[in-house]
Amino acid sequence: MIESKIIGGVSFWFFTEQLLVLNADRTAYERLGSYVCYFNFEEPTEVVHGELLIDEKGAVRRFQSTKEAIEAATAHVKKKWNL
Repeated sequence: MIESKIIGGVSFWFFTEQLLVLNADRTAYERLGSYVCYFNFEEPTEVVHGELLIDEKGAVRRFQSTKEAIEAATAHVKKKWNL
C-alpha cells in the first residue's frame, strides 16, 4: 500500500509491504501476517521504496497492519525532522 501525507508542510510517501516466506517445499510464498514500512520524500518506485523503518537497535520494525505501520512511520518522521 502506498500513502502520501503532508506533515509540517513537508510531503512524505509511505510504502507498506507484507512479509512473505517460502513454504517448506519451496514451491510458493506464504504470508507471515506482519508488515514493514518504508518512508521517503518522493513517491516509491519498484526499485526504490524509501528508508526502511527500524528500531533503535537497528532491527526492522514489524507491524500487524498497514494502518499501524503508517502511524508508526508518521510518528517517526515527525520526531526525526521535528515536525
